[in-house]
Amino acid sequence: MLNEICCEHLYTFHPSSYLEEFLKEDKISKEEFLQKSNMSPNDFENFINCKIDVTPELAEKLCKVTGVSINIWLNLQNSFNKDMKEIMERRRKTLDSFSSSNIIDVANYIINRYKERIEENELVDINPVIDQIKLQKLLYFTQRDCISLLKKPAFNEVLEGWKHGPVSPLVYDAYSNGKLKAETKDISAGLKYIIDNVIEGYGSLDSWKLSELSHNEISWINSREGLEAQDNGRVPLKLEDIKMDADKIKPFDYKLGVYYNDKEFFEKYQ
Repeated sequence: MLNEICCEHLYTFHPSSYLEEFLKEDKISKEEFLQKSNMSPNDFENFINCKIDVTPELAEKLCKVTGVSINIWLNLQNSFNKDMKEIMERRRKTLDSFSSSNIIDVANYIINRYKERIEENELVDINPVIDQIKLQKLLYFTQRDCISLLKKPAFNEVLEGWKHGPVSPLVYDAYSNGKLKAETKDISAGLKYIIDNVIEGYGSLDSWKLSELSHNEISWINSREGLEAQDNGRVPLKLEDIKMDADKIKPFDYKLGVYYNDKEFFEKYQ
């Protein structure tokens, strides 16, 4: 889990972020802190990594070195737990709002969100205009992750097994110079949430790296049966094959810093 979380329009800090800031500002090493606080190395690592909460005993040790009172440390933890429950409730409602969309509308959101992340300096040292290869691969990973997480497709239009990976012919024909030559509509908040995570996970990768990754997918491999590497190919990827690809991945929620199947985490903040 991240110690600074911005999710569903709510920003919150785990108490460990304040300890990290204290160590940085006061130039105290980990070893010196452990010696003065009498905290075990294991507890220190678990706390810094947000795996344990502030207890009265831990708050006393933190107070001893930082000078921040026990009550303040406990209040920071209570505030974080409260914020997380609110975040998780908003997240649940967002994902519940999911509905499939037209592939052109999905592509349009990917294009715009990708540009926003670059302007926010979250995706760096890459071309600000998304190219065909990257757009097509992000479409595929969006389809796969929606099926993996929600058992529903992001869109119903087909992807074909071209030589550089899965491609939507509709998007390929409509896309040019960073824009779609088509009218578009908004998509559901739940679908946006999943696309945002796909962009965080794959958006900074080189287009050819994404192409390489897509060549490991069962759905693409099966669509290329009988073709040579240089053959373009127009065989649609089968939805049942994409479901097989979806079953073998472990999606990560980049807004929370946890895997979607982290049962302990999600039970804690229900």
